[in-house]
Amino acid sequence: MKTPKLDISLAESYNVYYLNIKDISEYDSNWNITTPSCEITVPGFPKVNVPFTPKSENFYKSSQLNLTCDEDTECIPLPDGIYTVKYSVHPNALYFIEKSFMRVNAIRCTYGEAFLKVDFSSSCNKEEKAKDKSTLKLISILIEGSVAAANDCDCEKAYKWYNKAKQMLDNFHKEGCGCH
Repeated sequence: MKTPKLDISLAESYNVYYLNIKDISEYDSNWNITTPSCEITVPGFPKVNVPFTPKSENFYKSSQLNLTCDEDTECIPLPDGIYTVKYSVHPNALYFIEKSFMRVNAIRCTYGEAFLKVDFSSSCNKEEKAKDKSTLKLISILIEGSVAAANDCDCEKAYKWYNKAKQMLDNFHKEGCGCH
């Protein structure tokens, strides 16, 4: 029987309220998966143990990640930033994987709102629209660059590019695009 090759990925949920961790591990057909364990560290919060179902997608909301008090409390949006996830199976000290992921759902939502304002505006002249689209393209590149940097274990660069994108997006919304 081959030992499992554990792997997990951050699956896109397109939702600011849920974190979606997918088990993409390779298990031998005879392998009996026992005592699966998952620890998640949300940026700025302590590590929390959460239930985890092997061979599937696992969704977590703020109450499960100890960001709100209990299951009855209304969900709050999960923060963007670098999440650390450790998944293991028995014997857990031997079979585990730990990865960090840059979550950017909140900033992508804000970016989408800005994009729609520019893209569907009819009150814009061509030069203003071109300038706004150029700014939004740079913001998009910075967001994706922050994800790439985190995937490459460069947390400093990931946060630098994320913060630059957020600052530019905040300024874009505050000053208004050239079309409005």
